[in-house]
Amino acid sequence: MRALLHQTAKAVLWIGLLVVVCTPVGAEQFELAGTWRSDSTATAPEWELFFRPGADGATGLVSRGASAQARPTEIADIRIVGSAITFKCTSSDRDRVVTFTGTIRGDEIALRWTREVRPGGLDNGPVDRMFGPSAPRQFTVHRTADGALARAANDTRGIEFAAAVNVRASDSKTEAAIFLPDNVERFGVVVVAIDYGLGHFVYDSAAWRTLVQSIGGALLRVRFSSITAPTGGLAAINRAGAADALSTLLDRAAQESGHPEVATAPLVLFGHSGGGGLGSILAALRPERTLAFVRYHSGPIGGDLSPLRESLICVDDNLGMSGGLHRAIYGSKEFGGLTVVDFWLFSVPPAHAERCP
Repeated sequence: MRALLHQTAKAVLWIGLLVVVCTPVGAEQFELAGTWRSDSTATAPEWELFFRPGADGATGLVSRGASAQARPTEIADIRIVGSAITFKCTSSDRDRVVTFTGTIRGDEIALRWTREVRPGGLDNGPVDRMFGPSAPRQFTVHRTADGALARAANDTRGIEFAAAVNVRASDSKTEAAIFLPDNVERFGVVVVAIDYGLGHFVYDSAAWRTLVQSIGGALLRVRFSSITAPTGGLAAINRAGAADALSTLLDRAAQESGHPEVATAPLVLFGHSGGGGLGSILAALRPERTLAFVRYHSGPIGGDLSPLRESLICVDDNLGMSGGLHRAIYGSKEFGGLTVVDFWLFSVPPAHAERCP
């Protein structure tokens, strides 16, 4: 009987140890929060690691993962047992995984790494200075002050879908990507960044993604062109075809993302330079869906805006972003408790705006 109790106690102990070993690190037990850095050497570049606690377990970023370029990369599967730590990061194309094992010693962590390439995946080892065949297999990181990597860890996250529409009848080709921020249950507006001039910077901007999330919106980058004249620029675009293609793109995004509301959500159109004129044309062609449009440093307005005139306001040229706004036009309709003027200009109150003539 005593032997049986002894064996049972050992079994319970082993189960308890397995639970400790296999359970991800929770916020209440995580003490490594913050930034850790290794300095550059003759054989490897500077490298940073950022840990943050969370209700569902610790997460974080590395400044350079399984890619040759230096870009923040998410880390996963963080586990700590005593002074031992393990975690891993995966390249954006999912071809490569770097797994780290380390030993925590106060304000430093001695790390070792292994690298795996999936069968048929791209092996970029020859050009990867940090995790390639010529890089040292172990290095040490030290606690340091938070910087760019810590700020990147607070960027808005979400999911992205791609879509394209080709319509021979209208000679229209349209390519797009839509970003759906996390923690938005229902998307009430789609901010459309026309991919011309600075439009792609709006789509890639962490500030814009945070801003869009704060109003419960999605962010769409869209490029219009001609099938038969692909290098013809804006002049070759069929405007009516572009408006139809935009609607089709949003229908597809709604279906594939599982958010049907995206198909009918009101639009805020952003265009820079010639993209601003195209944005005003799209607004005129789809007045029933246009919440507002923004023309940043743009040329003449296009399209018949009379259906929208009463809901538009004009802003002085010297307000807003550096360099000023060039005859920018904004919708004054309210959405989510704030006007689009506040949404775009941040610090410029509606009092600075006047009704369009």
